Amino acid sequence: MASFGVKRSPTAASVIAENQDVDVSVVCTVLKLLDKDNTVPFIARYRKEQTGGLDPTVLRNIQTQYEQLKSIQDRAASVAKKIGEKLTPEIKNCLNNALTMEEVEEVYAPFKKGSKGSHADRARQLGLGQPAECLLKDPKSVQLETLVKPKTEGVKNIKQVSLGIQHILADVIAKNSDTMSSIKKMLKKQPLQLESSLSRSAAKEKKEGGGDKRYEQYHGFKLSVSSVRAHQVLALNRGEQNKVLTVKLTIPKNVEKQFLVRLRKTWVPCDAPGNIKKLFNAAVDDAYNRLIKPKVTRQSRTSLTKQAEKESVDLFMMNLYRLLLTPPVRGMSVLGLDPGFSHGCKLAVLSTTGEVLETRVIFPFGKKAKTEQAKSTVVDLVKKYRCDYVAIGNGVGCRDAETFISELIKQRAFAPQDIAYCIVSEDGASVYSASPEAAAELPSLEASLRGAVSIGRRLQDPLVELVKIDPKHLGIGMYQHDIPETLLRGALDGVVEDCVSFVGVDLNMAGISMLRRIAGLNEKKAKAILAWREEHGAFINRDQLKEVKGIGLKSYEQCVGFVRIINALRFHSNTSKPSISALSSTSVDSGHEIVTVLDSDEEEKPTVRGKKRKGDGAEEGVKKKKKMRNGKQEFCANPLDMTWIHPESYPVAESLMQLLGILPEQIGQPMVKNAIDNFLQSRKIEELAGRLNVGVPTLHNIIDGLRQPTDHDIRVNFQKPLFKRNVTSLSDLHPGTQLSGRITNMTSFGAFVDCGVGRDGLIHNSNMGQFKGKVGLGDLVEVTVKAVDLVKQHIQLILTQISSRFDPQLLVAVEGLSKASA
Repeated sequence: MASFGVKRSPTAASVIAENQDVDVSVVCTVLKLLDKDNTVPFIARYRKEQTGGLDPTVLRNIQTQYEQLKSIQDRAASVAKKIGEKLTPEIKNCLNNALTMEEVEEVYAPFKKGSKGSHADRARQLGLGQPAECLLKDPKSVQLETLVKPKTEGVKNIKQVSLGIQHILADVIAKNSDTMSSIKKMLKKQPLQLESSLSRSAAKEKKEGGGDKRYEQYHGFKLSVSSVRAHQVLALNRGEQNKVLTVKLTIPKNVEKQFLVRLRKTWVPCDAPGNIKKLFNAAVDDAYNRLIKPKVTRQSRTSLTKQAEKESVDLFMMNLYRLLLTPPVRGMSVLGLDPGFSHGCKLAVLSTTGEVLETRVIFPFGKKAKTEQAKSTVVDLVKKYRCDYVAIGNGVGCRDAETFISELIKQRAFAPQDIAYCIVSEDGASVYSASPEAAAELPSLEASLRGAVSIGRRLQDPLVELVKIDPKHLGIGMYQHDIPETLLRGALDGVVEDCVSFVGVDLNMAGISMLRRIAGLNEKKAKAILAWREEHGAFINRDQLKEVKGIGLKSYEQCVGFVRIINALRFHSNTSKPSISALSSTSVDSGHEIVTVLDSDEEEKPTVRGKKRKGDGAEEGVKKKKKMRNGKQEFCANPLDMTWIHPESYPVAESLMQLLGILPEQIGQPMVKNAIDNFLQSRKIEELAGRLNVGVPTLHNIIDGLRQPTDHDIRVNFQKPLFKRNVTSLSDLHPGTQLSGRITNMTSFGAFVDCGVGRDGLIHNSNMGQFKGKVGLGDLVEVTVKAVDLVKQHIQLILTQISSRFDPQLLVAVEGLSKASA
């Protein structure tokens, strides 16, 4: 970076542009938007003209790297200040151009308190710096004997003088840019070897019959760094940290030989006297063995770890996108079943809206009397509440619970109800059950019963339920405990923000868990919205968000496009405040009747109304949906508030509706879609965009917002839950058995598939054939059993067909999340 004080330098933009393969001018634009506190979802959806339509994953990568570079710059500035008077132009240049924190710390190491400095630094302090420079220019210009000072330690004899100059020469050789680029170029053709072996302590334990068995495959492990996989790197790191493995990187012998020949050719002067030539040869060996070789292996090891962490985080993010975008099962009542043995199976009946109707505990896996009672209880609950599905948690006892329910279905015990069951991941359910949020949400239920509620609701609306849980507890990805907490949390929080924002929420129905994940909001602002709703009743108009404490113009701009008002209740100042339950059954107002947010006996809170607020793009050029009655501010319901059209684009949307002859109350109806399609049959969208003086991407957003149903959910086109009515046993499997299943987790070495046999099978990368790199979490696949180990409960599968997959293009059409789902 050119300057410590400049947070966004051309160098930073060019580094990011190169790493992300994005045009540098676009990166500069994105960095400017980020500097102005714009969120990634807002930029991705509402600033496509400026970013060229970059999808959120690329924007997230740019944001992450930008934050990293700023942290490095801040640290470099701090180091420069600490070095003080000793800061030379060369050191300053190294700090300015540092692209990793390791580079900054390497420069700072000799200056840290208590450090004696490097060998070269100490030699220079003894006055050997200038003679060494003279030798580099003219090997005959210095007589080493003249540098001896008998009373000074370090130069009191010829041997010490030679060693001091050798250290300085080695330092110069090692820091030469051509030297480092030369060996890195050679190692691209013949990469370093990553090797591991059993540590001494672990070998001793193994000899005594003990030891850790988890790392057996890494005893005597050896692989080129160009071939090693992310999961292997993280496993080796963990084994080393646990003192089970000894890991090292080695440079190929022929590379060492060629490199040393090149160094000597470059640095050892041919016309030098014998003793000086010997000194240069010693300096070359010293530079390689003490400085270059350790630095290259250290940097390579760090690079391998960072790349492995990045791949793991990327995989975790991809899996989380797919999990959170699982379509909801709307309008269906569900029986949530949390399996258990000694403490029984917990049941929770949920209404079509997720309300808890009844809970029970049954013991189906014991005495016959209890089993019969359990059957009777389940059948009675299903029939009483006309349940459509049973959601079974996939934890301990899942297989037995699945058999129990499938047998009842087979016996037609639920007739005339046609019921099916679905295995639902219960990862994190116990964490949620014991959380303060669960206690506040379900205060009358014991923690054990809250798990059954969570399992059932995960089927009804996965996103709403899963945002309550820290993503790292959701059982997806790999080696999450080996990844830095801040790196993983930041990445996963970004995914949750993207998913919640792009799916959108009903401003009057959403709770804190969903609202706090909306772009531009946080937990404090989410609580303020709920408090406002509690005090004033339902939101009638998006513009009312500005009345909420803590929602300033920037927060409003960032969040308003992602919140909708699906039902606007019409009421006057002398009516009572509407309840949320009343609101949910009220039809949308046409947008023309005047309604108020304040009761007649409430005082109007003092606010500045007369001045136009700068930067409030949502109000510019738009007919305000506010009026005054009896000194009270009143609001109109605006049908555009039901769409994902941003208020800043309302004037264009209104002009388009006038052009097409569309009435506000018709938004989202089939006639609007037909009108738009017919209009665009004879005109290009570019022409229409020019006529309305708006960018084509923004016009696409407006058109989609007008013609999509007001209850449109982007998740409906993705992979739906897998429902079943019967069960297959692991003992029924044999090599060649054909199965269907759903991918439940993706790792860098393969995919795990639920084939309905109680244990997930593994499709190793080597068994994916032509489909390698084309599958992901949630895909429905056809597989063939390759091998079954009944003792270890392991199933090896071969992928034969992808029967239904998470189509990345569907998401591209909405938000461009192609790289998160490809």
